[in-house]
Amino acid sequence: MMKYNIRSTFHYYKENNKDSTVQRDRYNRLASLYCEFLQEKVIEGYEVRLPCGMGSLEVIGRRPKKDENGNFINLPVDYKATKKYWEKYPELENKKFIYILNEHSNFYKYKITWKKGTIRYKNLFRYQAARGDQTKTDSSIRTAVHKNILKGTDYRTA
Repeated sequence: MMKYNIRSTFHYYKENNKDSTVQRDRYNRLASLYCEFLQEKVIEGYEVRLPCGMGSLEVIGRRPKKDENGNFINLPVDYKATKKYWEKYPELENKKFIYILNEHSNFYKYKITWKKGTIRYKNLFRYQAARGDQTKTDSSIRTAVHKNILKGTDYRTA
């Protein structure tokens, strides 16, 4: 199966722009800068619509579900804090877990979502959002979104 990325699109560009004098390295750099621009817009809280009907990217916050008593369910465990708590109180028989509540974001958990509902292509499962070599890594994008949440940036919530 052919993988399509920034480098592989240069061939398509040259076929459709025969008079172009843009070289491969310049094309790759421009495409990478465009991807970085889109990532910055997502981090800033915008919904970015991808070209060619490939859907959109957006940061969306969701609150965890609650049970009938109003307690959150399926929260992620804070293993570091739990271990520290267990070491502080080794005599406890029923050791409890400490959970990540996201109180700083009003209990919302945010993630970058690729909305694929508008994609006009067959075999949708074959597509995945990936970043190029010169763009931000996944963890640095999450870190940037986290810093923006702490600063008070409003992201859409579901």
